[in-house]
Amino acid sequence: MASTTINPAVGFPGPVVLGSSTGATNSALFNDMNIIIPDLIPELYDRYGAENYGMLIEFMGEIGGAMRSVTETGTSTTRQFFHYEKGRAFPSATVNANVGSATAGASITVTFTAASLTNSGTENGFQPNTIGYVGSTGVKFQVGTVTATTAVLKPVNSSQSLASAGQASTILAGEALLLVGNQAAGEASTQMLATNSLIYKITGSTTEIRDDYPITDVAKMNSTPINFGGGNYSYYKLGQTELNKRFMYSVENACIEGVSANNLSNGSIGTLGIIPQVAANGPTVDYTVGSMGIGDLQALARVQQYQGVNSESHVLQETNQQDDLDTLLFGKYNNGAIRYASVGGEERASVAYGFKSFNVKGLTYHFWVYKNFSIPSVYGLMPTLGSARQNYGLVIPQGVTPDARSGTLMPNMQWVYQEVTPGMRFHTYESGGLAAANKTTTMNLVLTQICYVGTRCKAPQQFAQFQGTY
Repeated sequence: MASTTINPAVGFPGPVVLGSSTGATNSALFNDMNIIIPDLIPELYDRYGAENYGMLIEFMGEIGGAMRSVTETGTSTTRQFFHYEKGRAFPSATVNANVGSATAGASITVTFTAASLTNSGTENGFQPNTIGYVGSTGVKFQVGTVTATTAVLKPVNSSQSLASAGQASTILAGEALLLVGNQAAGEASTQMLATNSLIYKITGSTTEIRDDYPITDVAKMNSTPINFGGGNYSYYKLGQTELNKRFMYSVENACIEGVSANNLSNGSIGTLGIIPQVAANGPTVDYTVGSMGIGDLQALARVQQYQGVNSESHVLQETNQQDDLDTLLFGKYNNGAIRYASVGGEERASVAYGFKSFNVKGLTYHFWVYKNFSIPSVYGLMPTLGSARQNYGLVIPQGVTPDARSGTLMPNMQWVYQEVTPGMRFHTYESGGLAAANKTTTMNLVLTQICYVGTRCKAPQQFAQFQGTY
């Protein structure tokens, strides 16, 4: 019979907001993210479970260098920030409409699709005398007269035609035209026109993330029979710990799932998260839930190879997707293809943080269950109408990409912070009558944490979405 969840996840609806109550933390203003030592400390990571991918990067630090190559933190002095990305080096175009008379040795005039044009449809990458080939047949042509939207093409060999594969004398709409350079310049040739790769300016923005925990004087002074950690029996210790956890989840959710805020009235513009950027610019590979095959992983590797990925990637998986992966791989290939060491420099690090790895088509994928994709894991609620990230995987390439303008090597994924106080990504302070500073006439203690964070996604075309479908 089919598997059945007997005791579903519990904990819903989670924490409560205590209305007009006010709240607290300890006076040390301890903030986990600002004092993490780059070392393998599983017990520190365990405090939050496997809920924060960004926290994982911080904990593993410089171990082996591999983790740092996936994401890093940076700073910006402005609300908006940007970087540059360079387009392809080799020009190409597709045919807009069928063209007949593509007989042996005959020239044809083709019109390019709108997607083949740049600068508002006024430019393309073709120039006279360049050699190219028809995508479906490999037959080479020489480019003749070029306009903003058309080009005359002539077969290099008189016995060949520029017809599409399977056609007698017609080049079909959608046919790929791919340039390879001036391979037949001829005697006493003259100079070519300049071919410039497109450079794209990519703009991002920071969003404001805040959380407060107030506690009254009486509540703070009262001791409980519960040790909330470190010999602290006051509830404010638990309040601080839970505030830190919620705050880091909020930061990470904004960086992974954030959207532009254009329908609010409080002045926030939001930040565009990694997933929306990958969805708009990168490939998506799907598979059938319950029937994942090796061909699905090969398809994933193939589309990444097309985009220039040539080493390793992390795959953040919703837990249902890993069920399919475990069934496909990890009960069959216990040796050889499965590797652990490279993800964090040593096997101990990889296993401690829950990674499983597999090599396919020369690319190594490091799989990790990302609990933030799972509603039951975060909220204790079993959704009855489905979950947006069920059977979902986000594929993040390792390595660095040079900035097209400056040449600076940058990880593919970066958390960018505006710092209120230099050197402090998370601004933490106390206020109220019980605070050491920022005193008010109200006898309470208010812990406030706020940060300004956004994401920089370098070359989202190299990322991918791996989505299970029914």
